[in-house]
Amino acid sequence: MYDLSSSLSGRFEEGQIFFERSEHDAGGGTTPAGATMTTIYLERREPAHNRQRFYTLTVAQTLFGSWTLIREWGRIGHPGTVRESWFESESAAIEAGAKIRRQKEKRGYRAIGGAGQGATR
Repeated sequence: MYDLSSSLSGRFEEGQIFFERSEHDAGGGTTPAGATMTTIYLERREPAHNRQRFYTLTVAQTLFGSWTLIREWGRIGHPGTVRESWFESESAAIEAGAKIRRQKEKRGYRAIGGAGQGATR
């Protein structure tokens, strides 16, 4: 299995892209050839309380054709906790991710990237 804790948390810094939808080749990642992967990156910074948190939501297709929502969260600059949830369809995984995103935004997390919607890499 692909280890997201080392690749995602160290890859994002303040002000960088938080949303990517890209095509993966057959040789890398956990998605089959031609599949797409969607990642949303959220941050919550409260300097007065020394809070610097991130939350990453990734929807990707598994090698067996089902869909997974991968969540990673933790302190910015440190490895995060990773959890996966599996779904039968991409729309169900995206809907679950959108629900979590709304909950996090209510708690003060903000999407990092271009115009609050993200940018394509």
